[in-house]
Amino acid sequence: MLLIPRYAGYHHLNQAVVVDQAEPFTFTIPKAKADYPREGVCLHLILQRTKIDNDFKLPSGYVDWVITSYQYQLIGEALRRSDELTADLLGVSSWGGKRPFTSTKLHHYM
Repeated sequence: MLLIPRYAGYHHLNQAVVVDQAEPFTFTIPKAKADYPREGVCLHLILQRTKIDNDFKLPSGYVDWVITSYQYQLIGEALRRSDELTADLLGVSSWGGKRPFTSTKLHHYM
């Protein structure tokens, strides 16, 4: 799980903040063009395919992720931190905006 700032039309991968990771990795590029036009700090889940994905014959681009209660709590904490960092980035005291591409419902991640 990474928090990645998005501003000036790009995701700034070289400024990513690691929330949790199973295996260390680094991005090969410093930034990537953003499709979403607004500025903010986004929570990104970087998932690695495993044997079960092949066993289930999942299409490429899909992974099976069995979420633990710890991971669920960690996602909530990371989303709260994302809101704080977005408020800092935008220079406002708080940010109560809707996350356009995420859900707060656990079953949407399962």
